[in-house]
Amino acid sequence: MWPLAIVSVVVVFFMQLIFGQLLHEVRVQSVRARTDVAALFRSYASAGVQLLNHHSQGKIRRRNMQQALTALHMEWVNTGAWCDNFSSQCLWGGFISGAHVYIFRKNISASDNVLLHGAFAELLRWGAEPDQIGFKRGSWLIDGKGKRIESQLARRLPGDVREFVSDGALVEIL
Repeated sequence: MWPLAIVSVVVVFFMQLIFGQLLHEVRVQSVRARTDVAALFRSYASAGVQLLNHHSQGKIRRRNMQQALTALHMEWVNTGAWCDNFSSQCLWGGFISGAHVYIFRKNISASDNVLLHGAFAELLRWGAEPDQIGFKRGSWLIDGKGKRIESQLARRLPGDVREFVSDGALVEIL
């Protein structure tokens, strides 16, 4: 009876050790995914500001974004996810309207919802203006809790941005 008890204690110990390590890895991957999305927002924001001075109004095309990132000595690894045209396959996009650049990341699945809320929190932590970042709903932006952002920029998005950016997308206004 005692040997069986000792074996079961050892088995339970190793199971907890293995599952604890797996849970830790899942948590690390989650943080890494959030941070990567936030880092991409920061890179695209830097390039978007560069494009504001040299680009006409409207959609920021993949070619223009790649040139701006190259000029800033940044490597662009996810070119297929940039939205040249509004399609279901793309994730990222940018739009210039007036004196502002709108960078967005589409929300295409339930797992993206968690990812984008994490990125939203990371961007706020890194210094994004709380009245210039949010989730698109109709013609305005909402914060992570679903409250309407009341700044002048977020209150009424330009018509072109409303048409091009889908509801639920995380949008940063520069």
